[in-house]
Amino acid sequence: MYSSKGSVVLGESVSYGEIISQSLRDNKISLILLLGVCAHILSLFSPLSNKEVNNIFYLGVMLPLLFHVRLQDLIHFWSFYIVKLLVVFLGYTSIHMAITDELGKLKYPAYILSLGLAFFYLLKQKLLTSRGCAYFILIVASCYAIVQLFYFWIIEAKPYPYRPWFYGWQISAPTYLTAYVSVAVCSSLLFFQGRLRFLAWFLLMGLVFVLCYLTQSRMGGVGLLAALFLFIPFILLDRQSPFNIGGAFFILLSFLAVFLVYQLGYFDHLADRGSSNRLVILKKVFEEWKLCGVLLGCGYDFAFSVMAGKFEVTTEHSTFSHHFLRSGLIGLLFLLSLLFSVFLVAVKTRSPWLLGLAAGCGCLLVEGQSLLAQPRAITQFLFWIPFFMTILPVVISDLDSKVKKAHDSI
Repeated sequence: MYSSKGSVVLGESVSYGEIISQSLRDNKISLILLLGVCAHILSLFSPLSNKEVNNIFYLGVMLPLLFHVRLQDLIHFWSFYIVKLLVVFLGYTSIHMAITDELGKLKYPAYILSLGLAFFYLLKQKLLTSRGCAYFILIVASCYAIVQLFYFWIIEAKPYPYRPWFYGWQISAPTYLTAYVSVAVCSSLLFFQGRLRFLAWFLLMGLVFVLCYLTQSRMGGVGLLAALFLFIPFILLDRQSPFNIGGAFFILLSFLAVFLVYQLGYFDHLADRGSSNRLVILKKVFEEWKLCGVLLGCGYDFAFSVMAGKFEVTTEHSTFSHHFLRSGLIGLLFLLSLLFSVFLVAVKTRSPWLLGLAAGCGCLLVEGQSLLAQPRAITQFLFWIPFFMTILPVVISDLDSKVKKAHDSI
């Protein structure tokens, strides 16, 4: 059933309980890594400080990962062309950050690659599945949202529509909360099967829109709409049939429901907050970019600032604008090449996590954060976890195929 090193032998199906039991006997470090990854995810929903979150990541993820790393795994990991693109993007961006800001930025690729390798080993050893990871994050994010809103309006008795602000610096802003729930919902949508499939879709999508309405935040809605452009062809081109009638009916019913809610005026108060002056910000980004230099940009120590209405805005309000302005056309092309490659692979393999990645990119389109940073909720939940969960099953499948061929040739 298992090899002496604790990995699954091909061709035999085992239960999750058997996998845990085998890990307890042969590879306890794998269980420690699993618990460390879970603790890290939970810490991002906690009121812990940045330093405490980093310590959990060091001890729970990076340290046990050192006992897992094998040269042959790294060679195979590197052989996947998307990983090469990832390393190029991380290397270029971190070096640019170090030169123009501080040398400490060189450690950031280690955080991101450690997260990816941790998921790689957990998926490879069957201690984690794509479906299980999606459901776990969905449950945690949904419970967090419900508890925070209950505490804000019921325990603290804040009057509605007073805009909530939550406890826990990583996910304190209501916009971030809707974004994380949106990505969690989209990551799990295609895993639902059977008769409850459409009901689950309605409830989960409805959860995102309700949160956006209650918190007066639109970021989660932007992410959900970005994912819908992929969700529609995914369910119409279902694996079971060339054209899914149920999927077409669901799409029609969804649009009718959204149109009805819009006509009743429930979206009006979201529009009252205006456009957040993002077109003004984007125009300023292009002006600064041309002044600094087209290819290399302004650097990561650049102090961006623009007057948007009565307020001074000091962030680009878009991750893509952030990297475009600070690392120039070269950095943006590396990022877009990486995303385009992941998109092609995910469409080819029908990866359910592609919807979560699309939702995350939609959210990051209107929120300016660097993708290279210390372990933070906004970059990991919105980008890196969906990114790795999209490509890693392909990497592992390719590895299993090579192992099987080698086994059959013996």
